[in-house]
Formats: sequence, structure tokens, C-alpha cells
Amino acid sequence: MLGTCIQKKKKNKDAPGLEKSAKPDDEKVDMLQNGMEGLDWLQDDYCTLEEAFHQVPSSVGFNIEIKYPNYDECVEDDLSVVDINEYLDKILQVIFDCVGNRKIMFSSFHPDICVLLMAKQPQYPYSDPRTSSLNNAVQFARKNDLFGIVSSAVPFVAAPHLINFIHKSELLVLTYGDSNNDIQSVDAQRRHGIDGLIADHVQYVYSHIKTNPIKGIPQT
Repeated sequence: MLGTCIQKKKKNKDAPGLEKSAKPDDEKVDMLQNGMEGLDWLQDDYCTLEEAFHQVPSSVGFNIEIKYPNYDECVEDDLSVVDINEYLDKILQVIFDCVGNRKIMFSSFHPDICVLLMAKQPQYPYSDPRTSSLNNAVQFARKNDLFGIVSSAVPFVAAPHLINFIHKSELLVLTYGDSNNDIQSVDAQRRHGIDGLIADHVQYVYSHIKTNPIKGIPQT
């Protein structure tokens, strides 16, 4: 299965599928001159995880990336964090209450989050996007019975055979980054059996995948 996941959007005036604005419209000019008062759509709250479950069609799968600062970040930024177990339990409670038949997977840059997810819930897959090296990521994932790894697309575009290297360890591999908005980079990974792509411009990439099948590669 080749998945196309959603990542936060970045400002990119040259991004495919996005229109450029030649000049600000009247509303934008008024906002610059008079401030944002009255523009409720700019001041709305963030969508909660529970709201996302209720508002997004259940046919859309979720890649739930769980953020948690590591020790160095806590020291450098003088952060005070909640207990990691309590933090995860609250997230999982929302998921168990709302998930229904939706397909989900977990990912995290924090290795302890991945290990705790394995202990707290065995039914949903989880992956660990380690930042040190692919070899370390593979070893960590295998040691802790994770389903796979998530990595920047850059090394897999440059050396697509790395996908097969990870598959030999019986792990899934997903990639993210700007390269996944470029269809040539996407196809290079598809030809070597990438399991999932995390992209900014989802509709653009998904449409290309659906209309440009690669022999032997499922297009779902």
C-alpha cells in the first residue's frame, strides 16, 4: 500500500497547484491598515484531536505524530513538561473513544514515546523517525518491535536501494520533506517500493500517483 499523508503546510509561492496573488485584495489592505479585529477566521482556536476525528471522514487515515521534548531541549529552553505516561494516556484515551473504524498509525521523534506506545497499545502500528542515522533507526526499530521508520526523503531519492535495505529488516519505511512535493523524487521512491509518502501538497501528489501507475506497485 502506498499512502499519502498530510504534513503541515509551508509557505511556498512556487508550489505546484497553488495560485499566486498579483496584489493584495481589499480585505487584505483593510487588515494591514486597521488590524485583525473582527476577522474571526484568523483568530480561531486550533482543532483538537477529538474534533479532527469527528470532522474528517472516517475513510481518511491518520498518521498521528506525537511530539515530546527530549532532555537537551528541556535544558536548553528551560521547559517544564508533563509526565510522559500521563501525556500519552490522555492522547490514547481520545483515540480509543473516537477512532471507530479509521485506520491510524503513530510516529514520534522521541524514542521513549515509541517504546511506551508499544507497551500501552499493540493494535496500531508505530514508527520511529530517528535523526542520527538510518542504521541506528533500523536497529532501534527491530529491537523494540516497531513497525518501521520515518525518514527525510533526501537519502532515499539519492540512493533508492536503501528502501530495499530496510525492507530486508522486515520494516516499513515512510519519508517526508520537500522532496516529496516533486513528482520525479516521488516516482524514484515508488519504483523501489516506498511504503508511504508524507507530503505538503497532498492532492497534487495523490493525483499524480493515481494517474501514473507503476507496474507492480499498488496505487492505493
